[in-house]
Amino acid sequence: MADICKGGTIDEQLLHILSVVQMDHIVERDGGWDVTKEWREALSGGDQQKIAWARLFYHKPRVRIASPTLVKKGLHF
Repeated sequence: MADICKGGTIDEQLLHILSVVQMDHIVERDGGWDVTKEWREALSGGDQQKIAWARLFYHKPRVRIASPTLVKKGLHF
């Protein structure tokens, strides 16, 4: 929680993670970090998958399962 209070640190990290999964445009497109939306309606299935991967990168679990498709797309762990 302390990182959030520093201002900008978390936003920069999140933007970097979103750029890794090619979704960094979503922040500006959808109105910034504080927008609340029904993402199932706002994002395509493919974009929802990318966001799921971004969540994975953010939380850094000890165990990850990846398919060969992800490796072909350049998403390396």
